Amino acid sequence: ENEVKKDWNSAEDMLRKDHLYKWGIVVGYNTKDIILGAGSAIFMHLWRSGNEGTEGCIAMEQQNMIRLLKWLEERKKPMVSIQS
Repeated sequence: ENEVKKDWNSAEDMLRKDHLYKWGIVVGYNTKDIILGAGSAIFMHLWRSGNEGTEGCIAMEQQNMIRLLKWLEERKKPMVSIQS
């Protein structure tokens, strides 16, 4: 009766033993006018180390994550710019 119908093919485990998602922010990416194959989610989360990449997310030290969480205000419509 209270079951959720699965309509996705993959998911991210948010409760992890390595605590990478202790603090996190969901980046609104590819959520409107969805482009198939362009990815489905970008998260900002804690990093393992400064020398390791992610699988498409944005990672940072805990102190910077906490500072960002205190600064963010949804009503101001913050944006992320990624440059390579």
